[in-house]
Amino acid sequence: MSDGFVPFARYAGLHMPACTPEIPVPSEPAPPCDKTQASHDDAPELADLVAEIRRFRARLAEASDLLQERLARELAWAVLGRELMLGPCEMQSLVESALERIAPQRPLEVRLHPDDAQRCAIDGLAVIADEQVRRGDALLMLHTGTLDAGLGVRLDALLRAWART
Repeated sequence: MSDGFVPFARYAGLHMPACTPEIPVPSEPAPPCDKTQASHDDAPELADLVAEIRRFRARLAEASDLLQERLARELAWAVLGRELMLGPCEMQSLVESALERIAPQRPLEVRLHPDDAQRCAIDGLAVIADEQVRRGDALLMLHTGTLDAGLGVRLDALLRAWART
């Protein structure tokens, strides 16, 4: 901790001051003083210290919120990735659900990961095995553009809904 940064915050890509700043220890005790006089003399310094503490707490709260969101996203990806490896996603129902959302438009084709494309057949729709598409993702190619029904988009929507609660 010699550089003054919290190691966990550094892992998370955040740089914030350590929670316990180095405070010099006086070599001899301070002389007794009149508390009333000391409080008036030290008022500007105390006000500055209180302001710095408030700013630090605000930065800490902001960093905590960002870290919480990042950790939730990483945890969700880890869990979903493991689930996809253990039991493949039901791409047929995912594609059908996406088709219902864009009706009456009809896509030109749907692009899936090759492992997912083997298990998906939609009447009247070309299913293309595409190595560039991640497992569990679906890209619907429309006349007007591309609809990303990928896992990342669905996960982001889930995390945004969770953050609002």
